[in-house]
Amino acid sequence: MALKKLLTILFVLVICQSYSFAQNQIEKDIEEKNKAKAAKAKADSIKKALQNAKPKKNETKGLYSNVPITPGVGSGNKGDNTVPNSKTYDPTYFLREENNILGEAPAPKKDSSAAIDTMAFSKRFLSVKTDASREVQQGAITDKSFLASLKSSTINPKDKRFPLYRYKKHKLKLKTFGWHPYWLQDAYKNYNFSLLSAVAFHAYFLDPTNGSYTDPKPIKEWKDTKMIDEAQKRKTKVLLSVYNNGADNNKAFLNNPAARTNFITIILALLKERKANGVHIEFDGLGSGEKQAFTDFILDLSSQLRKSIKNSWLTVSLPPINFNDAYDVRALDKYVDLFILSAGEFYGRQTTGKAGPLSVVKSGSNWWDYDLDRGIDEYLASGVTAEKLLLTINYYGAEWKTDALKPPAKSLGFEKYMTYSQVKKFLGKAEGYEDPESMSMFYPYKDANGYHQIWYEDSLSLSKKYDWVISKKIGGVGIWALGFDNGNAQLWEVLASKMAEPLPKPSVGGGGGKVNTRGVFTRIRSTMMRLIRNPKGALQNPSYFASMLILLLGPAFAGFYVIYRHGCRLRRTMNLLLKGGIIMFLLMAFALTTLVLTRFKHTTPIILILGGFVVGAIVFLLLTRRSLSEREMP
Repeated sequence: MALKKLLTILFVLVICQSYSFAQNQIEKDIEEKNKAKAAKAKADSIKKALQNAKPKKNETKGLYSNVPITPGVGSGNKGDNTVPNSKTYDPTYFLREENNILGEAPAPKKDSSAAIDTMAFSKRFLSVKTDASREVQQGAITDKSFLASLKSSTINPKDKRFPLYRYKKHKLKLKTFGWHPYWLQDAYKNYNFSLLSAVAFHAYFLDPTNGSYTDPKPIKEWKDTKMIDEAQKRKTKVLLSVYNNGADNNKAFLNNPAARTNFITIILALLKERKANGVHIEFDGLGSGEKQAFTDFILDLSSQLRKSIKNSWLTVSLPPINFNDAYDVRALDKYVDLFILSAGEFYGRQTTGKAGPLSVVKSGSNWWDYDLDRGIDEYLASGVTAEKLLLTINYYGAEWKTDALKPPAKSLGFEKYMTYSQVKKFLGKAEGYEDPESMSMFYPYKDANGYHQIWYEDSLSLSKKYDWVISKKIGGVGIWALGFDNGNAQLWEVLASKMAEPLPKPSVGGGGGKVNTRGVFTRIRSTMMRLIRNPKGALQNPSYFASMLILLLGPAFAGFYVIYRHGCRLRRTMNLLLKGGIIMFLLMAFALTTLVLTRFKHTTPIILILGGFVVGAIVFLLLTRRSLSEREMP
């Protein structure tokens, strides 16, 4: 008798689990299809907007020369795309007008003399974390609305547009690394730490003369911030980012044994104070003369770090180009856990000639020949383990004044750096255009001062960059910088969709084999209520129909079992088997109907129904084998 009860309980649990799995699968399929449709629609709209079609003559009269068009004029909000006289701002108009004026002239050929400007790139690259970082910081601090949003979480946890971002447990498929600038303070409240393998607190600004730090503010914030506690709760590794800039500073520090020893002592004390996991090293502008000294320093730091902290991480930033062969990456690979490939300032404040993307995946016909694709290949060929190499993704952009709207355009002056949040605020409801070669977004506009271009990243360009990273089979991505997207969940959503997958929700009581009964009954109730409120939904939305089939599967088996065991005056076994055949026929009919309604797309529920029937039949035979062997029914 006890065995029968146990088998009955197991049977009910299997039915509940089958329903929960099927419902999750249906929702996942629908969500993926909606995302694919949205991405395709956006890509199609951008493609159409960039087509070089000539405007009609009556469309261009007076608009181009007589009406200055500025984003937000007349509305008080930038990016609303409204202007005086109710004229709609259309950036593609200027592209068409330029093509009309130029007579559809072919794109100019790339200037081969300036194709490889490695030395110039080396000089301007040093501003990635200094001038550029300082400008982004100052611009964000002067933006009062940006500062206000840092005080608390700005994402509505019930916002159903971002289901993957709101999900707090993910299984990462690749590594994700993000910097948290000290001055962003409470921006961490919008981070989903389950989507981060490691977060680096930026920064310990190194004093090359003695190994200590030059700015005490970041260190004070390191000791006080609750960001570290939140990251550790989610099992995200916490690193302290150390930054040194310039060939002279690097040479002074690396050739000073006392400064190196003092630095290791201080950094280990800071890590132990917050129970952190490791150090990130970023020495921009490293000279070839310090190649061996830097390798020895990393070896020494790695040895001391692993002796002091269990399961510690040591990570190192690399420039897009190994300038002057300054990094012995083959030797470093033995002691470094991750290499973060910087990907900024391909075009920036110090760029002369063109306005363009901050990072260039492939140069194509518009951008200088050295790109990230070539950079990654060269580092891999030099001895970097592919799984250790991560590509930095920029959460900030830049604006230029240009001589034209269509890229590549001549730069008439660099204007400013902008965080992703500031770019979104400026654009409002307007959308940018994709540059397919660099895999970046740009937004051209015209105001009273002339033409402008903003180059930045958004969910579309990042989605393609992530796909490209996956295709290169490297370790993952780094993000400069977390918090620059403050108040916008789109970038987290695309990160989750490409780099991770949600983990199953925990079962009731935390037991490994238990079924989340609360979740099952909640789904059953919601499915029934949706069907009651909208009966036509079963025909209009096949997922309702499939859910109801699975919902009725359990009661059908339970009723069949009760009738057989306690219907003593019913027909004998053959009669009951006949009834079972009828039920099987009805289930097959329902299954076939569902397949037709869903155009053979939702096969999982059908498999579960038929599988459930087979399991139920086996349990049925096990529980009633004694009665079936008797001549007369009890």
